[in-house]
Amino acid sequence: MVRSPSVAGQFYEADPDRLRRQIEASFLHSLGPGELPTRGEKLEGDIVACISPHAGIMYSGACAAHVYSVLSRQKKPDKIVILGTNHTGIGGVSTSFEDWITPLGVARVDREAITRLGIEVNEHAHRFEHSIEVQLPFLKYIWGDFEFVPILVSPVPGAYDDLAERIAGLGDVLVIASSDFTHYGLNYGYLPFTDNPRERLRELDMGAIKKIVELDETGFNEYIARTGATICGAAPITSAIKAAKLLGANSAELLKYTTSGDIVGDYSSAVGYAAIVFRK
Repeated sequence: MVRSPSVAGQFYEADPDRLRRQIEASFLHSLGPGELPTRGEKLEGDIVACISPHAGIMYSGACAAHVYSVLSRQKKPDKIVILGTNHTGIGGVSTSFEDWITPLGVARVDREAITRLGIEVNEHAHRFEHSIEVQLPFLKYIWGDFEFVPILVSPVPGAYDDLAERIAGLGDVLVIASSDFTHYGLNYGYLPFTDNPRERLRELDMGAIKKIVELDETGFNEYIARTGATICGAAPITSAIKAAKLLGANSAELLKYTTSGDIVGDYSSAVGYAAIVFRK
């Protein structure tokens, strides 16, 4: 069984050649890293986890390209785990045994790792969720063939520690947390009580990002509770921070912060995006 793309042609180009051009345009964008990913010899990697946005590539691709630019310089890890935001609310913490079709070829799931993790398999929960899917074209572009473990993470009390420990037990693993940041404005139910929504959005997100780069998942969740910041992937981010520390991370870095408003020029209803890496 295979999973067909859910948002190809919407969040990213469905045609392979047009998708490659779209990805390359993200790297070369004025908000992107400004160069195409590194080819040739790879270095031993020190990045054990990262956070990458999952909006349409036309909006968040330039930000995501910063993550995949630095990943392209290091050797492909033995295991890749993508922690997705569960927008549909179906299930709790779940994985998928199906290989995922992308316009750039099939992304195979790592069934051996999935079996070792012992997480619930729920194909229905993954069928129409886009957060993991949007990461795959970038991974296919920088690494070609790879296997990965897709995990949707819902805000289930007490689940994060157990999930992080299971992931860290896989050994040489890269964790990718797929999340956008604050969804700001009337379209998202977060009222803009300011004449400067651009600065308010950035202020909200930078407060959360500060806790993330401090590797403080408790402070991160307390900040969300206090401010009401509408960060859709708080659950995968929390799990990623915990897993990163178990994998030896002792620092984190914000590579780039952008918003959809930077692309469309309207900040009255906009979404923040952050590219963050955790290093050991």
